[in-house]
Amino acid sequence: KKKVYCCFESKLSRILQEQGRQQLGRPWGKPKTEQCLGFTIDEFARLDLSRMDFSEVYAEFTDAARLPDELQAATEIQQKIEDYYARARQ
Repeated sequence: KKKVYCCFESKLSRILQEQGRQQLGRPWGKPKTEQCLGFTIDEFARLDLSRMDFSEVYAEFTDAARLPDELQAATEIQQKIEDYYARARQ
C-alpha cells in the first residue's frame, strides 16, 4: 500500500496541518494526487487552536521567550542610571 507524504517548513506548521485537518475533515489525498496545500483564511479561522496539542514545540517557544533575570536586569538599570548622573555632574 502506498502512502502520502507532505513536507513542512517547521514543526509548528506540521502540527497545525496534522491536527487542523482532523478538525476540518480535510484529507491528505492519495499517492500522485496529494493535498499538501496550506489552509485558506476561512479554514484557518475555523480551527480551534485550544484543542491542539503543541507540547512538541512548547519547550522551543519557552526557551525563545525566556525573560532576563529580574534581579540582574534591575542591577544593570540601576548602574546605568548611576553612570548617567555621574557623567552629568562632571
